[in-house]
Amino acid sequence: MDKELDIKNTALFTIIVLLSFSCGPSPEEINDEWFNYYNNTDSAIMDKLSEIMKKKGNYPSKEFCTNEDQLNHESRTGYKADGTPGTNFTPQYWSKIKFFPFGKGDWYKGVKQTPWHSIKYSKRFSINWYLRLTPSNLTTGKTWKTYSHDNEYILYKIDGGGKIEQEPISFIIENFTNAEKQKFYACVDSIRNEFMAKNMYIINKHGNFEKDEKSWKDGKRHGKWKEWYQYSSNENNYILNSEGNYKDGKKDGLFTSWVVTDDEFGCFIGLKIKSDDILNYKVLKTIEKISNTLNPNDNLFSIIDENFYQGEDGFLVIKQMFPDLNRLKLTEIEKQQIINHIQQRASIRNVFLSLENSYTTVLINTNTIFPEKIERIKKSVEQHETDDIEIDIYIPSIIKLKGDIRSPDVLGFIEEIEQFLHNNYDVEYSLSFSDHIKDLHCVVMDNDPKYKIIPDSREKVNNLFTMYSMSGDPDSMSVDPDDFSHLVNYDFSKTNILFYLPDKSIIESGEMELELKKFIDESSVISTSSITTYPKYEYF
Repeated sequence: MDKELDIKNTALFTIIVLLSFSCGPSPEEINDEWFNYYNNTDSAIMDKLSEIMKKKGNYPSKEFCTNEDQLNHESRTGYKADGTPGTNFTPQYWSKIKFFPFGKGDWYKGVKQTPWHSIKYSKRFSINWYLRLTPSNLTTGKTWKTYSHDNEYILYKIDGGGKIEQEPISFIIENFTNAEKQKFYACVDSIRNEFMAKNMYIINKHGNFEKDEKSWKDGKRHGKWKEWYQYSSNENNYILNSEGNYKDGKKDGLFTSWVVTDDEFGCFIGLKIKSDDILNYKVLKTIEKISNTLNPNDNLFSIIDENFYQGEDGFLVIKQMFPDLNRLKLTEIEKQQIINHIQQRASIRNVFLSLENSYTTVLINTNTIFPEKIERIKKSVEQHETDDIEIDIYIPSIIKLKGDIRSPDVLGFIEEIEQFLHNNYDVEYSLSFSDHIKDLHCVVMDNDPKYKIIPDSREKVNNLFTMYSMSGDPDSMSVDPDDFSHLVNYDFSKTNILFYLPDKSIIESGEMELELKKFIDESSVISTSSITTYPKYEYF
């Protein structure tokens, strides 16, 4: 009997222990804690917002008709359906709300007797408004991005009822300067971190606060941390932004950043397809199949659709060199013809057809890079591997430059950057807009090798584009400057230099970035620059 009692007591104790671990606050309850914290416990966010609002003046307001859905055509427009002036009107009831600093506001009620009258506001009431910041119960179970702020609102009530009205937070801050917005959101991040530290919370990949005592020490971030660019309850939709270690609240050692944000220009994932015979049918058909299975939002550049410059025949893609665009089976003469073209072109020689290393590259132009995406692409392409075709995935590094990209001085300096790379590091290839300009220049000058240089005037550079956009067969596949969209933006103010450095230890050491940045900063023709490797390594 005692033994049976002991078993029951042990079972009861186990249940109590399990319940103690599983009965923590729900995500919704923690979101309510967070809402109360920044609206009531700590007023720093509202104080910062109000400080900027007072500085700007001209407080935001909203005016709207409250009975519009009850008005007929005559009462809304002033005219009858037949176009004659109206004579019988239902009054329009209007509200106007003004939002002042520190969560205060006024609500005005008025009436417009006819569409021809002005609104007469006769009653004024005071209101209070609050902030709703992320995470919140509006984001629970959804896919959302931290940096978009699309899920952040101001909340208020009118009519003294229970219904809560909301406006996007942009309603308050849309007239703030970028610097003012950054100050405001820096304050939000600081208070959110303070709330998390007091409760030892992290924000997990699903976008929910979660207790994690291992991530904090004495109220400071400690140990391994992951930051997410996109949160989601869907396992395929969350996106890792960065990861690394903290020690006593400070970043410690190497931090790895993965994501390129949506407004970034030019970002690539490379597929290196190796074969003893790069131009055989199997390889070309594999490229075509890969192109058909990738995300349609990601642009693809490969040996099949890359433009080849030819003198008499204009500017053609490889497929236009075949009698049958779909066959992709080349004769030895056609293979040699393509090889000859490529060997004369610095812009693609080592990128799309490296005879020395027996590979061709497929470049996938995308706006996000993160481990899960790379893994999905890997699974998609590995089905095309065979005994004689090997496919490797890699991420080329990018040098991003701002300046007058059509200027010969800028184009010339881009050449110098590429030369610096090749002289100092074991770069497998580099690719730039300057490479294309030199190739174009050579072609329009009857393929004279001495003209494989940057033209000496901006006018001559512009003429190259005019000739390029006018070339090609208009009945088949004419070309235009958008073919260079992976290297230069639409107004020629930004450009990319792609390069691939197989030895990752050089990138991870950080020395290359420092030396390259110093070299670029010595130039007076580049306004801003950045060097990006993915994953991007930062040192602290």
